[in-house]
Amino acid sequence: SVSISTVEATNQVVVGYYDMVDGQGDPLQAASIQSVGYEAVSIDDPSAGSLEGLDVLFVQNPLNAGYGAEYLSRLGDIASAVAAGMTLVIHDRHVSTAESILPGGESFDIVRDFTLGDDIDVLAPNSVLADGPGGVIDNQTLDGGEFSSHGFAFAGTLPDGTELLLSTGDPEHIVAFLYSYGEGHIFYSSVPLDFYLNGAGGPALNDLVSGQIDMIIDQTSN
Repeated sequence: SVSISTVEATNQVVVGYYDMVDGQGDPLQAASIQSVGYEAVSIDDPSAGSLEGLDVLFVQNPLNAGYGAEYLSRLGDIASAVAAGMTLVIHDRHVSTAESILPGGESFDIVRDFTLGDDIDVLAPNSVLADGPGGVIDNQTLDGGEFSSHGFAFAGTLPDGTELLLSTGDPEHIVAFLYSYGEGHIFYSSVPLDFYLNGAGGPALNDLVSGQIDMIIDQTSN
């Protein structure tokens, strides 16, 4: 992987990373960011000042019961940063009230559900998410991964132009999606990333992470 000290400062993509339980970045997040050559910056508090200068804020929520209090207190700052051009990436265990933490998400219908949690399908096989620098992600990559997703969004409630990326076995039940908000973008996933980053039974996790980050940068640079 690429260490922060070796990353070129000029025109370098800066990715802040934050864990809602730790209240700061998780080193395992940093390793995945650095593996695709981007600069990783641990965020201790997602305030307006900390978000300034970030291209991407990469957040994981390891909580099943809700969202971190500090993160909730900064929702306005985060929405403003996205509207100004930042990309927000969220991997979420809780899922049940995800509408409340997604900028512009008030009308989304997102539910916590494990019924098809071990069955994830790729809806965009030609995207960088599915075929990126780390390798190919297909319909078997996370299948059988012990609750590979913690829920889904109903496709019909998402905004026009949303990229539908991963689903359960039902293509209307969206596990990961990307949409625009102001000048920025939001990538949301109900795949419990912390579970896989900690090596708990998930195949091809680095492929998934590197593909997601590369896809996001590719999308937002166009």
